[in-house]
Formats: sequence, C-alpha cells, structure tokens
Amino acid sequence: MHNSPYKETLLISIANIIKKRIGIERIFGKID
Repeated sequence: MHNSPYKETLLISIANIIKKRIGIERIFGKID
C-alpha cells in the first residue's frame, strides 16, 4: 500500500484552498 499519492493529492487540495482564501482576503482588503 502506497499512501504517498493520496497524501500528495490531499496536500495539493489543501494548498489550493489556502490560495483561494488568500485571494479572497486580498480582494476584501482592496475593497476595504
């Protein structure tokens, strides 16, 4: 059983969520 592929996809998905949240925060920061 190799867990690395699952962990890699999980980390990528988390990174994408963080990037989206940072982008939203920047947009709201510009609006404020």
